[in-house]
Amino acid sequence: MAGIQNLTEQTVFESGVTLGTGVFAIPDPLSGEFGAKTKIYVDSISYEECVRRGLTTVAFKWIPHKNGFRDPETKESKWAVARSRCVDR
Repeated sequence: MAGIQNLTEQTVFESGVTLGTGVFAIPDPLSGEFGAKTKIYVDSISYEECVRRGLTTVAFKWIPHKNGFRDPETKESKWAVARSRCVDR
């Protein structure tokens, strides 16, 4: 089994935003497809909290809030775990 992937982009830290949305990819027990994953979204968490929670997932990504609010495009995006680049932090 591969290690946990932190897919957070380095550029998000330049904004100085402290809260964001954690996106966590976990195995999907409801799917009969081998290797299927599902996404869980957690709003209003810090990057550090996202990393802590992400340690038991397949992959995770922290997306900073825009102007104090969750980016409305976050949940509508087609964030594909398999095609995202792994970024070690």
